[in-house]
Amino acid sequence: MRAERWTLAVAWLVPISLYVWVQQIPQPLLDEVVHAEQVELFLDEGWAPHPRLTMVPGLHVLAAGLAKLTGTRSFVLLRGIGLVGALAFLLAGWALARRLTPGRVAPRTLQLATLPLAAPLFPLFYTDVIGAALLLGAYVATLRRRFVLAALACACMVLVRHSLAGFVVWLALVGVAETPRRWRSVLPLAAPLALFGALLLAMGGATFGDHEFHPEGLSAGNLPFAASIGIVLFLPSHLLALPKVWALLRDRPEQAALLIAVGGCLAVGATADHPFNARDIDYTLYNRWVEWLFDTATGRGVLFAASVWAPLSFGTFRWRASCFPCLFALFAIRMASSWLVEPRYALPFVVLVLVAREEEPAWLEWSTVPLYGLGTLWLFSGAVSGQWFPL
Repeated sequence: MRAERWTLAVAWLVPISLYVWVQQIPQPLLDEVVHAEQVELFLDEGWAPHPRLTMVPGLHVLAAGLAKLTGTRSFVLLRGIGLVGALAFLLAGWALARRLTPGRVAPRTLQLATLPLAAPLFPLFYTDVIGAALLLGAYVATLRRRFVLAALACACMVLVRHSLAGFVVWLALVGVAETPRRWRSVLPLAAPLALFGALLLAMGGATFGDHEFHPEGLSAGNLPFAASIGIVLFLPSHLLALPKVWALLRDRPEQAALLIAVGGCLAVGATADHPFNARDIDYTLYNRWVEWLFDTATGRGVLFAASVWAPLSFGTFRWRASCFPCLFALFAIRMASSWLVEPRYALPFVVLVLVAREEEPAWLEWSTVPLYGLGTLWLFSGAVSGQWFPL
């Protein structure tokens, strides 16, 4: 137990160090501009939505309230909220790893701390990590059968990042699986779903800001992009699964053919045509990746291979969580409804896969920690220098 607590303490050093590092840039980075301006609008004009804000501004209301309470309008304060969210994210992930994979608490906690999808956002005023923290906390509460607490965490999650509302349905399924004879005990989870429905009606759609600026609809672009990310981040696990994939192809060819067909069709039909991806291609490193993947023959080949291989390989993984395969259907719906092709949209799914997959050899799990750390260092240093994310 003491060693596990030391692991959490070491993991917390990552967001704290990144927070200190990013203080050399006092101005907002990328989407922090929109989030900070929304807080300023609340402070100066009351309930005034920013046209470029997509999510429900629950976090922004909280930040504006803290600014009024402390009498401080400081970007350091806003990023401090992001830091607290990062610490909560690691605490919830640590608690979940202790419950699902007690033999791998240390490497999985440090994997979360260095994950290149999450760690660069730790010290920033973003909603992604805070939303993921609330999701992990709700999951822990569900496994402990504290459904009122889980519902409260889910309601906060919806108010921070309402695009995560689909996870409430999955948590309800987990709750029913965990307590089949007391399924009515999961009914509190209906409250955050009702809240989500009320928010959709109040907003007149799925976005809080300007609906023309944020077009709504379905797009396949994020699915093969996220599949390629899943292959890269879990490459050692996919290599370990090669014999199982071969067994799947040999013993269940119909199922394998279906997975290959679905993945291949998604890759062939995928486009990245949103203005943020098509416009100003050098604006972010992600846009350069998108341009290469979607607009070159080699990139298209990588997308196709990832889209075909990811369903086959993930289909052989074993999980320590109830109803986990249902997450992949939720993943497809969530990614297809995303209005922008960007890797951080896959963060909740990647985090759950990281924590809930079957225990792997210790050397394999530990080997990913320095690799993740190097990826995070590369991305974050590029952001701070302005090389990857111009100010």
